[in-house]
Amino acid sequence: VLKQIGVVRKDEAGVRLELEKRYQPLFLGLERYSHLNVLWWCSGNDSEEARAVTMVHPNHNLELPLQGVFATRSPMRPNPIALTNARIEKLDAENCVIWLDKLDARDGSPVVDVKPYVPRLDSINAAVAPTWPERTEKLRS
Repeated sequence: VLKQIGVVRKDEAGVRLELEKRYQPLFLGLERYSHLNVLWWCSGNDSEEARAVTMVHPNHNLELPLQGVFATRSPMRPNPIALTNARIEKLDAENCVIWLDKLDARDGSPVVDVKPYVPRLDSINAAVAPTWPERTEKLRS
């Protein structure tokens, strides 16, 4: 059973994860890390119709080739779980709040888990990917 551990908050004060108070002991040692992998639920895209989508044009760009959702970061997927890597700006372990530099989740999105970013485990030097994500980034600039 997957359980929500907190919520994403985005407002004029910034971006933060507000975790349930019972998870305060889990913060021990987190101050030694600079980045987190945040797993959150794309609750705004959680419907039977969205879960049934199997193919998408990345970033809704019809100029990019149709891809299976497993080959994209689309929120339309069988289980709308998202992963974002973010820099920790500030930790408030006493109040179970983690301030981040960014997060592509909506305010109010459920947080499923947080894991520290560990370069030797999370960085892959020989990784291969198609060029369309790079073209998409250039289009956003």
